[in-house]
Amino acid sequence: MVQYRLYEVSETAPLVIFTHGIGEYGVLYEGFAKTLNQAGYSVILYDVRGHGSSLPLGVLKSYKHLMDDLDEILLKEKKNRKVYLIGHSLGALISHLYTVSRPGITGVVSIGYHYHRIFALKWLGFLLPNKKLHLNWADKRSRHEKTDAEIHDPMLLKYVTYKMVSETIDKANQIIHKQLKSYPSDLLVIHGGSDQIVPIDNAYALYDRAHTKSKSILIYPDSYHDVLFDIDQTLVTKDIIDWLNITK
Repeated sequence: MVQYRLYEVSETAPLVIFTHGIGEYGVLYEGFAKTLNQAGYSVILYDVRGHGSSLPLGVLKSYKHLMDDLDEILLKEKKNRKVYLIGHSLGALISHLYTVSRPGITGVVSIGYHYHRIFALKWLGFLLPNKKLHLNWADKRSRHEKTDAEIHDPMLLKYVTYKMVSETIDKANQIIHKQLKSYPSDLLVIHGGSDQIVPIDNAYALYDRAHTKSKSILIYPDSYHDVLFDIDQTLVTKDIIDWLNITK
């Protein structure tokens, strides 16, 4: 069972499902969720398979389980309302995967998405599925400043398996790429212009190749990868809300 928390405004308010990045967990973005509440949006934060309270940690057997988890959430919480997906990094990939695989998503906000496949991951995931890829939360490339408490947060994953990375950046991305010629939802692409983890050309590649009735792209020149926690976070949140208000 997927672990999630609902920040409800009302059962008629548009529903936003936020999907976090690799190694993170849902409630890390509680401040963002509450700001969206103030703007009139109900929000769900959840722990991606293999993260937070979703055991076993660091493990993902199949990318299909990522869609199963969102299916489970929406079965309970969608009701008769519009649904938006917002995802950061790995969360953006999951949001795209679900949108091109399932009908009914009104709009997607894609933040720091790794569009380009890494073909070596296909073989690493096959040959060394349980090998650990260690995550460095002290990496200064993620944002301009980070406190010791943020770096040593015990809920953050210390590692993920090559199998998890292969199932997402390689396999799931392959499915997404094939469906971009008929992307079914409105799309907002967001990227830090100084992102040193996922190069900015990933944002432009997605924007150029996604054929949808409505798409926009916003680049924040001074922001690093974690735009929702970095120096432009207030502006980024405001821009997301403005876009949601236009599309609803």
